[in-house]
Formats: sequence, structure tokens, C-alpha cells
Amino acid sequence: VGQTWAYDILIEEGFRYDSSVYPIVHDRYGDPSAPRFPYTIRRTEAGTLVEFPIGTARVLGVNLPIGGGGYFRLLPSMLTRLGIRRVNTQDGRPVMFYFHPWELDPGQPRFRMPWRHRVRHYVGMRRQEAKLSTLIRRLAFGRARDALRLP
Repeated sequence: VGQTWAYDILIEEGFRYDSSVYPIVHDRYGDPSAPRFPYTIRRTEAGTLVEFPIGTARVLGVNLPIGGGGYFRLLPSMLTRLGIRRVNTQDGRPVMFYFHPWELDPGQPRFRMPWRHRVRHYVGMRRQEAKLSTLIRRLAFGRARDALRLP
């Protein structure tokens, strides 16, 4: 919502898709009213930008985060795996999954910060690489441009 000013710039720079929308409720980011699956977010004379939202599974009317990030690090990987399978099979849709590269470095410096931020930032880092390896072995992954059928 707050990044709409950037869409024209992304198109001008040759980007075909964006993946910055997370259709969830969150205290710092997220837009639960946003579509859960790819859609055209901006069309100009210079081109079209498709939004490929970060993955969610809809359960009991709520969008649950299954697209990675801190949720993948903090929650059991089985929840992510089951959620991705559910979206792939029941909704017949691909899932945008991401991780932060720093999450693969458990030896990174520890900074002083409020406990809530410490939990969000550091908990689960030691297991992150193994969880990611398991997810890659158990599910099929591909390129966003192929999932979106972009040339």
C-alpha cells in the first residue's frame, strides 16, 4: 500500500513482477485485504507490473503466513510444508516463498534490542539452514517468471 509510488519506477527499470505484498495481519506490515494470488498491480505505457504476493493459506477465513520469512524460522516447518501443499493442490496455485539471507548465519553479531525484536530476529536461526534444506527436498520449486508465465 505504501509503496505504490515505486511501481512506475520498477516498470521503467524493466521489472515484470513485484513480491512485496503480504496479505496477512501484522503489526508492522501486511495487508490482509490484498489478493492472495498473482494480479496486475500497475499497467503503464512502458509495461505491466504483476504482484506475486507472499504465500498464505486461507484457514477459517484467515490468511495464514506460509511464504517464509520470519514465520518459517519461528514456526514448525511442517506448517509451512502443509500450507504450501494445500495451496498447490486445493487452490491449484503456486506459492511465493522467501527467506532472508541473514537467517542462514547463526553466528551473526547479537545486538541489544527489546526482547520482542530479539525473538523476531534471532529465534530459530540455528535450525534455519536444515529446515530450508528439508523444504527444498520435499517440495517442488521453480522460478517466479515461469509461475507467472512471463517471457
